[in-house]
Parts: sequence; structure tokens; C-alpha cells
Amino acid sequence: KAFFHYCEFYEFIEKNPFDKIQIRFREPIILPKTIPLQTLELFLSTIYTQRQLAPTPYQQKNALRDAAVIELLFATGIRISELCSLKPCDVNLNDNFVLIYGKGSKERKLQIGNANVLKTLNEYKNTFSTEIESCVHFFANQTGKPLSVVTFAGGLLLLFGAVTLGTNLKDHNGPGISSGAWAMAGGVLIIAVATYFGTLTVG
Repeated sequence: KAFFHYCEFYEFIEKNPFDKIQIRFREPIILPKTIPLQTLELFLSTIYTQRQLAPTPYQQKNALRDAAVIELLFATGIRISELCSLKPCDVNLNDNFVLIYGKGSKERKLQIGNANVLKTLNEYKNTFSTEIESCVHFFANQTGKPLSVVTFAGGLLLLFGAVTLGTNLKDHNGPGISSGAWAMAGGVLIIAVATYFGTLTVG
């Protein structure tokens, strides 16, 4: 079509035969990248192993929160920013659903059908009841403040990279939610691993 338009413009031909033909060439659809099932299983098992091996009550509590966050992320596919903004009233563990307020204040209702996910979320809610009440957010850190989007996203990606690349995790306390320095230190790795998460929102 472009060639005949060129020929008509420079008067090589009198009339473009494509003038009255409506043609729309379909561009190939690029599917989003997905995380292999084996990698997800390894990632989740590492989270729970960290919880079992946590040497102090503080680290055990962190590991429980990390597991709850990761389980909800993978069970619903919500953005990290949406997860961190969840209020206690948005998470209904009696009827097994989560209310999400996304872009443009659009409300989505996501059902949680996995019993293990619900068990972890209930355990987290009971353990962090004081912190949840203090910050009025469902996910909180141990200082009673809402979970930070940037710090958690960085720590999550760093941990994901460490698991998939076989890095030793013995010195890590979890997905860096309580440590901005750890997330900053993994800046280069975060950028590389972020491609696995497609449209993951970190800010």
C-alpha cells in the first residue's frame, strides 16, 4: 500500500489501486512473560523454609508476614501498590475475598480459593492484630506502620533473584520489608529481575 502511494505521489501511476480498499494489517500480539511454575514453587518453598529456620521471634514474625504477602500476590495477581494500600475492611477472610481499588478508583473483588493461602492470611492477621489496628492497613511492619511499596518491592525482587540465581539467603531476614538499605544494595539485580514481573508497580 505504501509503495503504490509512493508511485502515485511521484506520478509513476495515475491512480492508486488501494485507495478504496480498506486494509488493516494485524500486528503480532506479544504475550506477557510468565514465571515458570518450578521457579514459583522454589520461591514459595524458600519463604516457608526461612520461616521454619528463623532463629528469633522477630524474624519468625517477619517471615510469617512475608509468606502472607507472597501468597496473596500470587493467589490474586494484584499489584504491590494495591496490596500495600489494603485496609483491614478490604480483606474478608470469612467470605474469602479481597476488595481492590485500582487505577481510576475502580473496585475489583477477587476471590481466594486456596485453603493454604487463607490459613496463612488468618495466621498473619491474628499475629499482627496490634500492628494492623495501629496503622489501619492490613499489611504492616513490626513498628506499626503500613508496608512500604518501594522497600518491599525491592526486597521481594532481590529475594526472587537470590532464589532463582542460587544465592545464599542465610544472612537475609526476608524480602527486605524492614530494611531499605538491603533493597538499595540490590538495585542492579532488582532491575534485571523486574522483567519477570511485567507490570509490577514499585512506585
